Amino acid sequence: MQILKSERYIDEKLDIKPITKTRLDGFVKPAVDERTKKFITSNGLEWNSSTRSYDCKHDIKIYGFNLIDGKLPIRFGIVTGSFEFDSYCYDELVSLEGSPRYVGKHFDCSDCKKLDTLEGAPQMVVGGFDCRYCGLSSLKGAPIEVGGSFYCSSNNLESLEGAPQKVGGGFECNSNHLKTLNGAPQEVKFFECDHNFLKTLKGAPQKVHESFICYRNELTTLEGAPQEVGGCFDCRYNRLTSLKGLPKKVGKYVDCSNNRIKSIDVEVEEVGGNMLFGSNKNFVKPIQKPSWLKGLLIDR
Repeated sequence: MQILKSERYIDEKLDIKPITKTRLDGFVKPAVDERTKKFITSNGLEWNSSTRSYDCKHDIKIYGFNLIDGKLPIRFGIVTGSFEFDSYCYDELVSLEGSPRYVGKHFDCSDCKKLDTLEGAPQMVVGGFDCRYCGLSSLKGAPIEVGGSFYCSSNNLESLEGAPQKVGGGFECNSNHLKTLNGAPQEVKFFECDHNFLKTLKGAPQKVHESFICYRNELTTLEGAPQEVGGCFDCRYNRLTSLKGLPKKVGKYVDCSNNRIKSIDVEVEEVGGNMLFGSNKNFVKPIQKPSWLKGLLIDR
């Protein structure tokens, strides 16, 4: 995935329009309190009059005492380093309003229990984006592009609508209340959606370079599963009665233990490792191993 340099990204994609001289007439830099002035000075923040925001060329960490009424005291523009909220923000942060539009490394707002929306989040994050263990019920407002991995596990999500569609790393959405994968990006490094309430994999990424993990859901079918998985495919502890919909190519092992699968009657091109069928009560092991299975067939 191509990552644009910050200046080009601001010019081409972000909705931060330069202010003309006419519009600048009478414009005054927003007043801030003494504590915020000290924060600006100690972090070497630079005021950008054309975007009405503060830019920074290094990492930024926000502490609880930096917040005002649970929000950032100033508006950030471009931060070429990382941007994260310290543990003292966990019970304080209520909004991402004022967050930078562009982050050159990673963005971390995880564990902020009062944060129930991503509105105001960066539009572009070159590294990873972490919003695990918050109070999110929606991904609306999430970045447009994430160069690293996107982590939204352990929230209250029922769908992935609003998720970034360009993710250079993996995508973790396990331990939510997901009933659908609609809105997921279609190509990722790895994908984890275990411990949800999925009955189908419709909407799942179609190309996963490493592993695809979907165990402990309520799957009755693998319909919608990726076409190709470079690592392992783990669908344990579901309600599957067949393997119809299994990816055409799996680079490593397939684990479909603890289901209700009766046979291995499925059309695939290759499974590079073992196939595990433990605790499938009525499973009938074939006399001959399928030609497309490179590893062993294990039913214990």
